[in-house]
Amino acid sequence: MGFSFLGPVIPPALAIVIIAALFGFSFFGFRKLARALPLRRFAALAILRSVFLALVLALLFQPAVTTSDAPKNSLGLTVFIDASQSMLETDSVSRTPRINMAEKIVFDSNSGLVATAIDTFDVRTKIFADSVTDVTGELRDYSREGFRLIASGGSTEIHAALEPLGEPGGKTVAAVLLTDGATTSDDEALAAARKAGVPVFVIGIGRAGAADADARVLNVECERSVYLGLEAKVRAEVEFTGFSADEMRAEAKVELLLRGEVLDEKTFVPGNVSRHSVELTHRPENAGNFDFEVCVTPGPSGERRTENNTQTVSVSVIKEKLRVLYIEGRLSPEYNRFQRYLKADEPDMEYTILIRKGAGNEYELQSAVEDGVRSIDLDPEKLAKYDAIVLGDISPDMFSESSLSALHDFVSTRGGGVIFKGALSFLENLSSDSVISKLLPVDLATVEGEILSPFVMRVTPDGARHPVLSGYADVLDERFSGFDAAKRAKPGSVVLGTSDGARSTEYVVLSCQEYGSGRTLLLNASPTYTWYRPIEEGRKSAFHRFWGQAIRYVARKDDSATYHSAFSVDRRGVLPGESVNVVFDPSAAGASAEGPFEALSMDSRTVLGRSEDSSVFEGSIRTGKEGLQYLTLEVIDEKGDAIGFSRTVRVGKSQFESSNYRLAESLLNEIAGETGGLYASELEAGRIADALLRLSASLTKPVTHNLLESWEYFVVIILFLGLEWILRRRFALI
Repeated sequence: MGFSFLGPVIPPALAIVIIAALFGFSFFGFRKLARALPLRRFAALAILRSVFLALVLALLFQPAVTTSDAPKNSLGLTVFIDASQSMLETDSVSRTPRINMAEKIVFDSNSGLVATAIDTFDVRTKIFADSVTDVTGELRDYSREGFRLIASGGSTEIHAALEPLGEPGGKTVAAVLLTDGATTSDDEALAAARKAGVPVFVIGIGRAGAADADARVLNVECERSVYLGLEAKVRAEVEFTGFSADEMRAEAKVELLLRGEVLDEKTFVPGNVSRHSVELTHRPENAGNFDFEVCVTPGPSGERRTENNTQTVSVSVIKEKLRVLYIEGRLSPEYNRFQRYLKADEPDMEYTILIRKGAGNEYELQSAVEDGVRSIDLDPEKLAKYDAIVLGDISPDMFSESSLSALHDFVSTRGGGVIFKGALSFLENLSSDSVISKLLPVDLATVEGEILSPFVMRVTPDGARHPVLSGYADVLDERFSGFDAAKRAKPGSVVLGTSDGARSTEYVVLSCQEYGSGRTLLLNASPTYTWYRPIEEGRKSAFHRFWGQAIRYVARKDDSATYHSAFSVDRRGVLPGESVNVVFDPSAAGASAEGPFEALSMDSRTVLGRSEDSSVFEGSIRTGKEGLQYLTLEVIDEKGDAIGFSRTVRVGKSQFESSNYRLAESLLNEIAGETGGLYASELEAGRIADALLRLSASLTKPVTHNLLESWEYFVVIILFLGLEWILRRRFALI
């Protein structure tokens, strides 16, 4: 607060003269009483008269008082404290859990952020993990003995904390974020920071670069469907971090297990290489669905975290060969590569190829193999021979209405699979009211036509986890030459790949859906033969991986219409750890009704019990990690052979963090930079307190109040005048 004059400013010398004159006037005004009064009474009356006259005279110069425009505690400050699973790590400066270091930084009675900012800001305190909780009221008495914050677990969803800051109408002018940044949603966190609208001051909790000794399975790559009796390969990528040089010279082991039995193992010395790729093999002896485990064991060490040493992958072992019908509309490099692939590279497939060899609008098709098929007049009897149909560069008007209806029923009723491979000519000639349009995963009304422009497909997060692209999505870097611009997928379908974002709109170019009892997949881009380049020595090309996994996915040999009715689930979307109810009908599967029947998920299994009517078996099974999961059932059929069933369930966002608990300084710096805030390590937390004080000073503009307009000023004048009158009366001068 400051005092000033709004009227004419008098020189200091003149002010001194005026003040002296006032005292002189007051003194001489009481001179006749000087001899009758004690000196102190005479002085008191003279001073009161002088002050009164000075206050009255000051009105001529318009006295004013300058104050801040913001009353105390009117500026909102929100402090977010990470209470996720990783905040239990003990790598803070004080060698205590990270959350206790955050607690000290915020609540220390002498130097904590609350103690520093409480006089300037209205401080609110919130803790967050996968959700946000306001604990301001609970933490008022933070100085009490035994006060402790508790890490509730879950994942570090920074975006959940920051998103409300961008909502209009709030009085929050700044936020402080205390976290290790070991988040499961970096992109979402940055997006929320950009929309926050207020500076976010970030304090990183934990030591940069610190990591406990940890061996983990990064990725498991294998065919999701394999043929009974053929050797199948599993490639695992493992990583070793935080081990000493001596520990890295010890022998490590990677095992492939099924129900605890070791199928194959490899031993090696990591040396000075942190990541290793290991190939394991197995030869399936029974058909069905199986959960294989890949487990890495480091040499003798004190590894503290072992939950990431194992990764599970679900594989369908197919008893019979897949029967594939491939119909192509023209000779092309794509056709040449694809038919060679079918003939030479997939021993578990039996195929029929129909290729149009005519010209112009002549739709005469000839068989490329001598199997007696000479036309594409499809009927249920012909289609019953196949598990999957691949439609290449072909127009839908080449099929009769009865053929299209048979193709529709092949998917919806029988449980077959169809891949629309040559969509550049298929979509543009397809009517939206055609029965076959129901099989497409995209909304035909949003198809804008053909775009002939090279692009690299962008794999979506769902696509990277999906059986069609799983294990090689990160190497799909070859260009397509064009695509049909489909803007939107149908509800319930899964978008696996989009255009690369070079345009204002990302279009759907690879999608799939479950329709009735079957599955369909649409690739509305061309060509794929450029993917024939080997991923690396000894590994199949992306072309082989894509078509092998795509055909096996839609063919769902383990999951045909009979199986679909035999093994069902009550819902297809759940959160991690939630349960799904499953029902198995032995009579529909041709299996013995005796049981027992056991259902399996990624990390849970349950024995099904007979229902009340005794014809089916029911049970509840817990789901596993986030992503697309397979629930499987293994039974013995009436012939004594093992058969399996599966159901795909989408598991939502994980409630638990990954095992990478390192301080994410880069991300936290970006969050602070995006918002105009400041990043500091836990050792530099004092910089944040100083920055908050500077911010409060910049946000409080001075406001000048003219005392002529203030009733308080006149009350003071009257008080001095009244006090003089009281003293004069008390001294018997009135």
